[in-house]
Amino acid sequence: MNVWNQAPLIRLLLPFLAGILSAVYLPIHNSGLLLVLLALVVIIASIVLIHKFTISYKKSWWFGLLLYLTLFGLGYQLTLFKTERFNSHHFSNHIDDSPIVRARLIEPFVEKEVFKGCC
Repeated sequence: MNVWNQAPLIRLLLPFLAGILSAVYLPIHNSGLLLVLLALVVIIASIVLIHKFTISYKKSWWFGLLLYLTLFGLGYQLTLFKTERFNSHHFSNHIDDSPIVRARLIEPFVEKEVFKGCC
């Protein structure tokens, strides 16, 4: 019996996780990637929603490939959008080789009580 048939969610999770890992270790900031991702989503949606568009069994792997590419792209783009380190306003993008860092507090300092544990 095929292992992939027993856990279909894992088949879909693997390209999504690969997209996340690729964005973390190989970040490429390109707006064209978002357009390609949008095009893939539109193609998949049209295949699913248009019942007249039937795919022969020999070419059914195209749908799987498009789905995997879309999930990979979604993981990649979501990681780029949600990771603070990739934001242009993040402090790590404004630090040069100088040993001095200038910071500004935007909230008042609040001293909290030390947690002493239970008992």
